[in-house]
Amino acid sequence: MGPIPWAALIAVFAAEPAIKRMKARLEAILGRMGLGGAGCGGIGLDAAGQPEYAFMPMNRQELYTQTVAHYLAPIKQYIDDTNITEIMVNNANEIYIEKDGQLHKVDAHFKDVEAYRAAVNNILQYTGKSLNDDTFLIDSRLPDGSRVHVAREPCARLGTVMTIRKFNKSMLDIDWLMQLGTLTEESTEYLKIAVRAERNMLVVGGTSSGKTSLLNALSSFIPEGQRVGVIED
Repeated sequence: MGPIPWAALIAVFAAEPAIKRMKARLEAILGRMGLGGAGCGGIGLDAAGQPEYAFMPMNRQELYTQTVAHYLAPIKQYIDDTNITEIMVNNANEIYIEKDGQLHKVDAHFKDVEAYRAAVNNILQYTGKSLNDDTFLIDSRLPDGSRVHVAREPCARLGTVMTIRKFNKSMLDIDWLMQLGTLTEESTEYLKIAVRAERNMLVVGGTSSGKTSLLNALSSFIPEGQRVGVIED
């Protein structure tokens, strides 16, 4: 049996006023769940005066957007802030952010532990993960590319913790790295020759030091038609 349609939640009453009251109540419930509004369909009456619900499925990104708005409301402003690179939730009442390379504790908090667990579960479900899995360390990605890591007891001593490593939507190219002073013309030419000559390279650095940005920039030197293999742990 497939999933129960929303129309099944509507009781069929003989009297039209009762149907309209049920319609209004269900629309209010769907709105609080973040499932109402444009793109989600609507409830109406058919030609015979019977209630019907026209459901238009949302794509993956729309579902994520609705989930963030509803379950992750306490940290949504930090997810939307492009200047924030990481969000760290130690528990329902302790949240840190990383901005400009510095950690800051914020006043945001979840309503309670149950609300926090619901948020974690909903942020994982779109990558096929769940807190009910038989694992204590969970790695996944959000549809926008952000990386999520969740640790549970006994790996996390004080309970479930979650970090969201946000995806940088602006890509640094070689010219930009030169403008920033990260690379000189001489070092850029040397790296270009090394890539074209298929030399081995080792790029190392701490968190947020720019390893991925440098690799992305260097990839522009790879000749067209070359096969690129990526192995990621």
